[in-house]
Amino acid sequence: MEKKTLLPFSVAYQSDRIRLIDKVPLNIPLCVSIEPTNICNFKCLMCWQSTDEYKKNGGPFQNMELTLFYKILQDIKDFCELKNAKIKLIKLYSTGEPLLNPHIDEMLREIKAANISHQVEITTNAALLTPELSRSIVTYGLDYLRASIYSVNTDNQKRITQSNVTPKQIQDNIAYLRNYRDKKGLNKPYISAKIMDTHCEENDIFKKMYKNITDEQYIDIPWILPKLKENALDRLYGDKIKGTIAQETYIQSAAYKKRKVCRYPFTHMTIRSNGDVVVCCTDWARDTLLGNIKYKSLEQIWNSKELYDFRVMQLKNKGCNHVLCGTCEIPLKDSREDNLDSLPIERLHYDDKSVK
Repeated sequence: MEKKTLLPFSVAYQSDRIRLIDKVPLNIPLCVSIEPTNICNFKCLMCWQSTDEYKKNGGPFQNMELTLFYKILQDIKDFCELKNAKIKLIKLYSTGEPLLNPHIDEMLREIKAANISHQVEITTNAALLTPELSRSIVTYGLDYLRASIYSVNTDNQKRITQSNVTPKQIQDNIAYLRNYRDKKGLNKPYISAKIMDTHCEENDIFKKMYKNITDEQYIDIPWILPKLKENALDRLYGDKIKGTIAQETYIQSAAYKKRKVCRYPFTHMTIRSNGDVVVCCTDWARDTLLGNIKYKSLEQIWNSKELYDFRVMQLKNKGCNHVLCGTCEIPLKDSREDNLDSLPIERLHYDDKSVK
């Protein structure tokens, strides 16, 4: 397998960026998220997975079936061939823990073999990263693996994740992956470990703990997930004062301080585990539903009246009245190159054939 230099995860998204306003509308999405499952083995306090709202409105809860996955794969192949282009990034995750799907290795293998994207990425809590799966991930050429670490303290890990998986188990799993990759003389996948800012010495303990078994360790600044009645940051940090401090930290780190047009409807598509296609990977309740890929092709949905209307809505009012977008802070962190505030609506269009 060819050895290829990969950029650190924390800077990969900032490399080779295009000035989006000069390129929209895009022929194909820059990024497609395929959700192997919307079930998780953790019920983290700051995540929708731990809320009653998600239990009531997040379903159907299921692993993606292989027949559906292969239909998606063929759609992407056809779309890329039609436009003579590749997807920049395919993410094999969304609202659940991707390694819960027993076919995750086969999905990775087939995506890489199809040569339809420049890179493939998985974000995981690494609790299910077995030696067998690690070997498959290396063999099939996953580009990036990001491990979400929730605590390096056993008691705090149990409190946050509401599971009995220990920090040591997760550390051992990641260490095996790193050692196996290195023994093969490869540098893929690039292994990144991140922890949500603890605002204490645990940040430094985390970095030391993962320094020699990952390629990069970084501190993630958490934000409030949209459309949840419960304040996720209050739950994560244990009280309202600490949650407010965390929220202020996010706003201070953002490139923008007021509402912006979201780039996601112009660049991304997320395919949920049952085939529903939504605009945003945070759309756990399917409030941005565009259709189902069982009944329409990826190309049809990308060029549909439904997505056109959603893009126009963003350009007109920046999502301020939308049930999901109205409380979402993702656009505040966009790069300057992503700014679409001055994009004229007249440049957009949709394909009448896509609605038939």
